[in-house]
Amino acid sequence: MRCDSGEVPAVLTARTGKRKVLIVRSLFSNQAENKKKKPNTQTNPFPGAPPSPAVPRSTSRRHPGFRRVVLGAGAGREGAGRGGGGGGGERSDQKVLPPALEPHTPPSLDSAVTHPTPAVQIKRSCRDAFRGRTRLDGPGRACPAFGKPPSSPAAYSPLEREGGRPTNLHMRTEQKQQVGMIRSGNATWIGAPPDLVVFNKHRHLEQGEETIRRSIWDKNMLLIEAHNREYELGIHSYELGMNHLGDMTSEEVAEKMMGLQVPMFRNSSDTYIPDNMQKLPKAIDYRKLGYVTPVRNQGSCGSCWAFSSAGALEGQLKKTTGQLLSLSPQNLVDCVKENDGCGGGYMTNAFKYVMTNRGIDSEESYPYVGEDQQCAYNKTGRATGCKGYKVIPEGNEKALQAAVAKMGPVSVGIDATLYSFQFYKRGVYYDRNCNKDDINHAVLAVGYGATPKGKKYWIIKNSWGEDWGHKGYILMARNRNNFCGIASLASVPVIELRAAFGANCLSGFSGRLSTKRIPQDRHTEAFSHGSPNPLLSQHWEMWKKFHHKEYSSQREEGERRLNWEANLRLTELHNLEASLGLHSFTMGLNHLADMTPEEVDARLNGLLVPEDLDANLTVALPLDGALPPTVDWRKNGLVSDVKSQCGSCWAFSSAGALEAQMKKRTGRLVSLSPQNLVDCSRSYGNHGCNGGYLSKAFQYVVQNEGLDSDSFYPYEFKEGQCRYSVKGRAATCAGFRLLPFGNENTLQAAVATIGPVSVGINAQLPSFHNYRGGVYYDPQCNSRKVNHAVLVVGYGTDQGQDYWLVKNSWGPYWGEKGYVRMARNRQNHCGIASFPVFPTA
Repeated sequence: MRCDSGEVPAVLTARTGKRKVLIVRSLFSNQAENKKKKPNTQTNPFPGAPPSPAVPRSTSRRHPGFRRVVLGAGAGREGAGRGGGGGGGERSDQKVLPPALEPHTPPSLDSAVTHPTPAVQIKRSCRDAFRGRTRLDGPGRACPAFGKPPSSPAAYSPLEREGGRPTNLHMRTEQKQQVGMIRSGNATWIGAPPDLVVFNKHRHLEQGEETIRRSIWDKNMLLIEAHNREYELGIHSYELGMNHLGDMTSEEVAEKMMGLQVPMFRNSSDTYIPDNMQKLPKAIDYRKLGYVTPVRNQGSCGSCWAFSSAGALEGQLKKTTGQLLSLSPQNLVDCVKENDGCGGGYMTNAFKYVMTNRGIDSEESYPYVGEDQQCAYNKTGRATGCKGYKVIPEGNEKALQAAVAKMGPVSVGIDATLYSFQFYKRGVYYDRNCNKDDINHAVLAVGYGATPKGKKYWIIKNSWGEDWGHKGYILMARNRNNFCGIASLASVPVIELRAAFGANCLSGFSGRLSTKRIPQDRHTEAFSHGSPNPLLSQHWEMWKKFHHKEYSSQREEGERRLNWEANLRLTELHNLEASLGLHSFTMGLNHLADMTPEEVDARLNGLLVPEDLDANLTVALPLDGALPPTVDWRKNGLVSDVKSQCGSCWAFSSAGALEAQMKKRTGRLVSLSPQNLVDCSRSYGNHGCNGGYLSKAFQYVVQNEGLDSDSFYPYEFKEGQCRYSVKGRAATCAGFRLLPFGNENTLQAAVATIGPVSVGINAQLPSFHNYRGGVYYDPQCNSRKVNHAVLVVGYGTDQGQDYWLVKNSWGPYWGEKGYVRMARNRQNHCGIASFPVFPTA
């Protein structure tokens, strides 16, 4: 680049689709124009420095590829209204500062530069920086986005090596022929300014280009110092500091490092619906919980969307499996066709890709290079999958708080174009110029909190390296009218355990829980790869002995051990979150802990749901009478002991409901035979240990005119020949009635006035399999996927949380001695009111 006297050209870039357009504009007014201009008459805040001439507004039309940014004294749009050589009058709402604190006109350079302005963009290609090389459209030039401290002390100036540092950085500069000399007070720097040296900016550049960079750095430093003096007076809540972006304008940073593309519309069906927002924790920091990987640097690639998406997936992976693993943003940059790679993208497109691709690679197997490449995804490097995502209601910070508290780190979009964001250092960031309607940069919300003085904030992880902000993070103002648009484009992925791990098939099961064989097309997936943790061997042996576990081979025991360790990690992490108030229930290892969720679902959840319900059998109970606030039919002797089952939950639930009706009619509680139903109701449409219908179990008893007792016809954990006998008959049934679909009020009335009611629920989640105690509520429990039959034996309220008292059939070591308290009046949680039915004795 050639620097002619009085005029320094600069190359600007703008994106038009995928094509990069180069625009050459004049950076400085030429000498002829400057001679015609009258000198600026405003007071120069720098004693001894020559006055800076006024710079006329450019009348040229901006290129259509640029975002419109009004420039003033600094590298940011807000500078336009703050006096100083950027043009534009003062804002009417601007704070009036003492003369000593007025924003400063940048110093002029004595020779080549008359009045530098930062409104430039110099096209750079920094992709080789990832491979240990640097260039700037030519050899020997460094990339500003990858500044690192020099390894040798010799790289610093003499003043830096001696530990000296001037106190006044508002410098009068003089440019010498080859070696720049900067004077500040009584101090003199030889070479590049110390802050540029620290960030590895001491480069061999052409004179004109280094002059441009120097002038941009000077202006940014002046803005930082002026802001920090205002901060010391209490005008701002945050400090600024020089970083590796110091020789770049805000326009350059936006063009190179902000790549969020705002979608035209959002899918309302995927909207996250928060609940019980009154009981959110006051503060949470997922870094302390181990959900967040180290800060990384996206470089001069507009891949912020990929880093934000990967970070959200990493948090869900940790929450689901207990393992924190860095995922590959480069996988997303190269392979998400709906996005534009380094040209920008959107987070939900990334989540959709992981869903349809059935996986994303780890960072180790697919490392980041910071440029667009051919897609090289390989399932051997797959680290996790994704089953869907949730979108936070637009602009709703309370909903975003609920999502962060209950789900984990959330991908968000913000306006990051201000110079105050570019040079943020510490404190709670709030700049009234931040535009919530101009979302352009993707980051990750990893927590929230408040300062001792009550300033609420979001904890935000950026992808500009650890030299930016507070070790790569920023605290952004919370509950300040959706500041910077932080709640405008928020989304979070959803991961299931089966999607979180690679396949490792198990075809056999030798535990004593079930004899049901899993179909060959439903092989389960092991929880994790690798070897068992030797530190847990003693506890593994204790658990096996307590639950009487035996395995057919060493290989099977190894696979079961890995499942057990995965459930242990999941349980410990959940209970840690519960201790912070994030959950209303606890988890614990039980006899199911060596099984995957798919195995539990296949072996124990056997409820079949009828496609058509007979309206003539549906009963509408009167709701005008007062119902008792709490009911527990166990205390009235209507409930028998908890038992264990194979995939015959439907038989246990039906028998339990009939037991209660016989107790009310005869005054005697007799355990009835689920095995009688398993063996004898196949002709009615049931399938033994492979599943059945509640209504068809009652239909069998009605037409069979009886059901044997459990003592006469004991349970055998497998289907056998029907051997019903009237000699063992302990119950009869006149019919059965259905309750209205999804109506919890009617279900409450039935439980209160009739007795225990058979219901179906969604029991697919690991949180249910490992439930230990408390009021069970998991927002991921889908009310439309009812697959397990249980018995509602009461209801109540615990610390303001309504619950159903539910008897399960997974043995007394599960839950609260075989019972679970499930959330009540929470939009038919887990589908508990979808298919209720009770017999009429």
